Amino acid sequence: CSQNETSKTCIYIGDTGNNDAKSCRDRDCKKGRDRVNVYKFVEPDLSDEKEEKIQVWTLKLSYDHLDLPTKRADSESMFVDPTGDHKGGKPGDIYIITKFKGNEHLE
Repeated sequence: CSQNETSKTCIYIGDTGNNDAKSCRDRDCKKGRDRVNVYKFVEPDLSDEKEEKIQVWTLKLSYDHLDLPTKRADSESMFVDPTGDHKGGKPGDIYIITKFKGNEHLE
């Protein structure tokens, strides 16, 4: 979950929606947001009745990468890889699922 909380489970909440970017087809498009947020926090123990503040980390993500066809994207969902893989993926990698209608190379 974090460097200090290695044995804890984290919850991720994505604020990644970007409907205004639906019509973006190239890197010159300025509609919608170019950055989105993912909030991360240690899963609280709900069986404990005492109130405690929860530390929330805000992860700011940008769609502006040269390997993407636009600087904006209409995101539909996200997931966090819990295990990683043998090709370089690491536990905790965040994947944002977007839709680029009409871009066959992304299907």
